[in-house]
Amino acid sequence: MAQPPALPIATNPSTHHTFVDYTEPIPSLLPGLLVPQQVYRPQSAPGGFVRLDSIPFCHNGRIGIRLRDAVDSARIAGLYAAQSQPTLSETGMRVTLRILWPGYQEWRYENGIDIFDHTYNANPQTLERIANKVAKLIRTFCEEMTNANPAEPGWAVGADTFNQLYLIELRHVSKGSWQPVICWDRA
Repeated sequence: MAQPPALPIATNPSTHHTFVDYTEPIPSLLPGLLVPQQVYRPQSAPGGFVRLDSIPFCHNGRIGIRLRDAVDSARIAGLYAAQSQPTLSETGMRVTLRILWPGYQEWRYENGIDIFDHTYNANPQTLERIANKVAKLIRTFCEEMTNANPAEPGWAVGADTFNQLYLIELRHVSKGSWQPVICWDRA
């Protein structure tokens, strides 16, 4: 399988988690509009935390994976490095997914992603299983927000929003928490 195009991401830790921190314009590479989430900041972080590498998703040679393609099965044909086992935590058994969608209160699913599978050997989760679980959690977010009244109507989540979303990457935003970078293809 061919190597997918790389995102030109800034590596400076002070700008790494702005979610709009690419080093050059790349809108033509993205499968839609980048959802401008605020970055989650923990209430108290004495001494900070060790930031783990972001986890990118590429599907069929393109940046990102359409969430509706990831939600139905833990086996995702065409997902680059599908069997890789990215590190989600060095200290816990589960991590939290956080979404700070424009116009809505922070949404989180505590301990929503298991670090290990449920086999006898307790293997680390594969990239495709992580994509599947994140897709399910984002679908839950969309279902819960469909009837909410957002402060920013242009970013209102509707009944079909989930089918238009792409997962670009996961970013480690605090010890035990990850935040998805999401594109919205409204076309």
